[in-house]
Amino acid sequence: MTFVQFIDKKITDGVRRVMRTFRYTLIYLAVCLASFTLYSYAQDISTDFVPGEIIVKFKPGTGKNQKNDAIKDIIGGNAISADNVKEFKIVPGLHKISTNLDTQQAISILEKNPNVEYAEPDFILTADIIPDDTDFNQLWGLNDVGDSSPDNDINGPEAWDIFTGSPDLVIAIIDTGIDDNHPDLNGNMWINPGEIPADGIDNDGNGFVDDIHGWDFCNNDNDPFDDNSHGTHVAGTVCAEGNNDQGVVGVNWQCKLMAIKFLCSNGSGTTSGAISAIQYADIMGVKISNNSWGGGGFSQALFDAIQNAGLNNGHIFVAAAGNSNQNTDIIPHFPSSYNLDNIISVAAITDSGAKASFSSFGANTVDLGAPGNLILSTAPGNNYSLKSGTSMATPHVAGVVALVYGLLSQIDPNVSYQTVIQTIYDNVKPLSSMNGITVTGGIVDAFSSLASTPTDPQCSDGMDNDGDLLIDLEDPDCVDSNDNDESPDICCLVAQPPPPPPVGGACLGSCGTRAPGGCWCDNLCQGFGDCCADVCTDCSSLTFCN
Repeated sequence: MTFVQFIDKKITDGVRRVMRTFRYTLIYLAVCLASFTLYSYAQDISTDFVPGEIIVKFKPGTGKNQKNDAIKDIIGGNAISADNVKEFKIVPGLHKISTNLDTQQAISILEKNPNVEYAEPDFILTADIIPDDTDFNQLWGLNDVGDSSPDNDINGPEAWDIFTGSPDLVIAIIDTGIDDNHPDLNGNMWINPGEIPADGIDNDGNGFVDDIHGWDFCNNDNDPFDDNSHGTHVAGTVCAEGNNDQGVVGVNWQCKLMAIKFLCSNGSGTTSGAISAIQYADIMGVKISNNSWGGGGFSQALFDAIQNAGLNNGHIFVAAAGNSNQNTDIIPHFPSSYNLDNIISVAAITDSGAKASFSSFGANTVDLGAPGNLILSTAPGNNYSLKSGTSMATPHVAGVVALVYGLLSQIDPNVSYQTVIQTIYDNVKPLSSMNGITVTGGIVDAFSSLASTPTDPQCSDGMDNDGDLLIDLEDPDCVDSNDNDESPDICCLVAQPPPPPPVGGACLGSCGTRAPGGCWCDNLCQGFGDCCADVCTDCSSLTFCN
């Protein structure tokens, strides 16, 4: 890296930080305006919602009797029961109420109650997908080799040289469910360790009986099987099994896929269903979710649920930017446009690098792009299919989030979601089609994100501090033992043999160290020869001196 390149990178990074700050300022204003529109729901509801379903949040300190009185005001003579009232634990004071009253009328009554913080419709949400049956059989999003300018992928093979995923990291697919029998997915399905299958008992006490792979909030049962295909397709992009000699491969070769279904067979669901899904992930301590859906108006309840998941568990909520080809700076798309720092909003590109014609965009409200057109992935019934949409772009990003989180958590199990997200933002692949219409001006880059992630906590001292037999993962060209990035680290990802005993009085430091003013041995000594002599003898390659 030259001095000019270094300065240019610092300026670019600074501009990105300013743009993100500007983005959050604009979204904050948009959300404030949207929050004010909450109080107009009683007069006009312009988006689709479930008639007679109200989401209400009571103010802190409201007693049980006061809540019951407010609920009875809109359910008439009906007794309060699980059939007409559901409480959400993820947002204290939040309830869904079923009423026979007109939705606007019920909201108007609740808004007049001094104990109600807000009341809103239960909006209908849908999968962000564009159907397409064109014959296309390559995973160009992971490794684009099919055209004259094959550099619009996320650099999957390069990333896998560093890390292929954590087998224990749980990723929630909040969608239409997953075909857990698919041969490219079944080995990566999450299995609830606290539950005994088919015994009819809630063994882990989480409120759900026999939730082995997740939960179905559409049909309210423990079988979140995909009867649509959308969720299975998304799951395959995130984490289809790798190196298994069949089908496709995900961004992660290994992980644990948790199926949380709230979108029904027709691809639609409700705000209350989405909140239930997020709450389930929160209860189970999940760190990452893929959310290839959206729609409806601004929902303070959904906003609160996503925010609390981040506060409770450091949850990263990866969301589709929408398929309306609209500027979400002007016309927000929810939930991707919520002003929350644990949300990553994703646009879609084609294999040519252009913004997909359907993809929404926003210089201040969409964070980055990813492959989302004609994406091949898993489908129910041991099948594979092509789909397009920001729904397909989003799992590419969720997959990279899982890779980065998995690698960073090996160093620091308490790594923050902010660190994971910032690592991805700082290492996007610049793309002209994303410049000016996304915050970062690029697409997600799995390799660059991982290559910037040190495996050693002290990653510039030439020591194997974490004992993983790897030294200083900082150099992007880390297989040639050169200091390519002038960090000045040499030898990243070079296996380190056990240090030999000191030789005479000439030892400058044990093998794998760089003595002040002395020479560096690249630790490829044949037979672990004399690495402590003034000159590294019996070594197969060069030494480097300060």
